Order: sequence, then C-alpha cells, then structure tokens
Amino acid sequence: MQEGRFAEAAKLYRDLVQAMPGDPGLLLNLGMAQHLSGDYAGSITSLKTVLKTQPSALPALMMLSASYLKVGKPGEALPLLRKALAVDPSQLDARRMLADAASQTDRHEEAAAQLRKILEAEPGEARGWYSLGTHYEALAGTAFAALQKAAPESGYLAALIADSRTRGKQSRAAFYFYREALKREPRLRGVHAALAEIYRQAGHADWAAMEEKAEGTPNCAVEKAACEFAAGRYLALIESVKPLRTPAAFYWQARVWSALAAQAFAKLVALPDSAPKLQLLAEMLRSQGQYKEAVSQWKAVLALVPNDAGIEQELAATLCLAKDFDEAEPLLHQLLAREPDSPPLNFLLGDLFLSQQQGDKAVPLLEKAVAGDPNLLPARASLARAYLAAGQGEKAIPHLKEALPLDEDGSLHYQLARAYQAGGQPELAKQYLVKYQELKKRSESAQAQLEQEAQISAPPAK
Repeated sequence: MQEGRFAEAAKLYRDLVQAMPGDPGLLLNLGMAQHLSGDYAGSITSLKTVLKTQPSALPALMMLSASYLKVGKPGEALPLLRKALAVDPSQLDARRMLADAASQTDRHEEAAAQLRKILEAEPGEARGWYSLGTHYEALAGTAFAALQKAAPESGYLAALIADSRTRGKQSRAAFYFYREALKREPRLRGVHAALAEIYRQAGHADWAAMEEKAEGTPNCAVEKAACEFAAGRYLALIESVKPLRTPAAFYWQARVWSALAAQAFAKLVALPDSAPKLQLLAEMLRSQGQYKEAVSQWKAVLALVPNDAGIEQELAATLCLAKDFDEAEPLLHQLLAREPDSPPLNFLLGDLFLSQQQGDKAVPLLEKAVAGDPNLLPARASLARAYLAAGQGEKAIPHLKEALPLDEDGSLHYQLARAYQAGGQPELAKQYLVKYQELKKRSESAQAQLEQEAQISAPPAK
C-alpha cells in the first residue's frame, strides 16, 4: 500500500480476509486497496460489508462514497456523505464530495449549502466561488421557470425579464419591461429604483429623482420580503417564501438567487490573479457570450501557464466564437500538428473553413472529427452543412438526424427537409418542413421579445 502497489495489496488483503473472515479492519483495508487500484465494484462490495457491522465508520463511509462517485452513482453516495458529516462535521473532503454528488443529481440548494461551508474555511478557492455562483444561477432559473408557468403575464415576470436585460446591458429593452411590470404590478418594489438607475446612466438626473421618489420606503410590517431583500438577508428570505407557491414567492426566490450568484462571482473576481481564477473568468465570460473579453482572459491564463495545450484549445475555440478566424487558424494548425487525430480540433478547423465557404478544406477535417467521435454533434451538423453545400444531400441526412437535438431555431430541420427533397422523398421533406416552421415561429417570437425596445422617455405623469 505504501509503495502504491494497490492491486497487489488488494490480493493480499483478500487472502487475509479469507483467513480471518468478518474482521472489519481487514475488510476496510481491502476496500481501500480495491478503490485505489481502480476496482470500484469490488471496493463497494467490501465497504458495504464493513458498514453492516460498523455503520458509522467514517473511513468506510468516505471511501464507499468515493467509489460510488467513480462508477457514476452519486445518488448512492448522498446519504453516506450526509452521515459522514453527521459523524464529523469538520470533514472538508466529505463536504466536497457531497457538493459534487448533489451537483450531479441537480440538488443545487444542497450543493450551494455545502460550498458555503467549504468557502468559510477556504475563502481563496476560486473553483468554489465559481461553482457556488453557477448553482445559484441554476436556482434562479428554476424559480423563473416556475413563475413563467404560474403567471406568464404577470408584472413579476416582466420585472425579472427586465433584470436580465439590465445584466446584459440592454438598457432600452430593460426600460420597456420595467414599464410593463409597473403596468401590471404598480406597487412592485425595486422597479422604480431600477428605472432611476437607467435614467441616471442616460443622463436624466431629474427623471431619476422622480423614480427614486416613487420607489419610496417599504412598510416592513406589510412588505417583509422587500425589507429582507433590501437588508441583504437573502437566505432568511428564501426560507420564508420557500413554502409558498405564489407568483410573488417565485419572484423573490429568483431575485435572491440572482443576487447571491452576483455576490459569488464578485468574490471570484476579487481573488488575486491566478491561472485557475482567470480560467474560470474566461469560462464565465464565454458562457455569457462576451467572446472578445473571454479571449483576453484565455490569453492571460496562457501567460501564466505557457504552452498548455488544453488552454490553447480553449483559446482557439473562443477565437472561433469571436469570429477572429485570422488568429484562430494558425493556432489550430499548430495544435493539430501536435495532435492530428483530435476530434475537437479537427472540428474547429473544419468549421472555420466552412464559415469561410472553403468546403473542400472543411469536409475532410469534419469527416475525421465525426469518425473520431460520432457523439460530437456540432461536428455532425457542420459536416451535414458542408455536404449540402457540395450538393451531396444524401450524405448529409444521417448527420442532420443525429444533430437535431441541437436545433433551436429550426435551421437543421430546414436543411433536412432540403436534403430529403433533393433525394426524392417529398413526404419526409414535408414533415421536417412543418417542424421547421414551428421552430422558426417560436424562435422569431422569442427574438421579437428580445428586441422589444422603447425609447427611454420621461416617467408618466401622475
């Protein structure tokens, strides 16, 4: 065991267990050796036997949980890790595993609770703040979806849409939705204050003052949620509204989780610069569609960790998203020279050529990407587009069918309809054309809402 020869150690422990069956110490050591040698199924069997006689044995609880996580059974690990923390609340490793297991099973609130405790002990952990922020965002999304289902025409939903437009720096769209929110919920707290900030940024201090006056001060005896939110007592507010299933409750949950996400990401930004921190910032910016800013962060990471192939690939992918093909192409050639069979790299360079209408260069790269990883759906979608551009609709069909889960605006369904039509299968073409029209209509409706703007005009007369 000390020399790291875990498989040999496991064999010896099995012999000892046969000689002295039922000895929990030997079974524990066997389970540990099995886990460390990669025999997770054997480890699970041994450690479960230990827990039958010693249900609170902390090493067995921890190692069995780790084995369950390794074999992709986070749900089995959850109760064991909760028990391990009941035995010893100071176990940060158990908290990390519990946060991981909760994350994998979409228990975002439990994962966030564990991350908060980890970060109390280790506030400089960049990945922890990033993970905490993403869990809060997921919780905000869940609350938003619940509100959308319960009250799709409410002022509460309009206010949350306005908040999202504000975060996206779409001030005119935010202005429109805040005004809509007040039409439907004239007493909704926070909306006048948000409008005041928009006016202030637009250079209308007088109108901002009018909105601030209209915001007023909440009566805390009646408007408890607004007062808790204003005071920053976010988790207390969550606990008070969680049992309720009203539009107001969903609204406050969404606002709280969004505010907590912003706090977590601000903590990440405030940490001293390091490669992990800058990498997380790059990922965050890319997920928000801020590709040029993300490129700058990836370059900063490379300055700290030069010649890291993984970071260089992330930079290349982000350069492609930013449509900076002149810089992306030589970098991708350089990376492919080192790793010529990489499906993601072949896809990125092939897609780059396809974007520049160089199908003859794109096709062999995309074919290689798909052959190396048939589950790389973006590569299959790009290969199908390349085949269609070359008049090879029949070859495009199987790739389009596989890539359909990616289709949000109907474009892949339209391409599939074209391919079937060209292949002499009009009935199938008609089916996919109908689906295309449905998705296109839905997409256009969403786009129209996104583009809904109003001139930033004076507050309405009272």
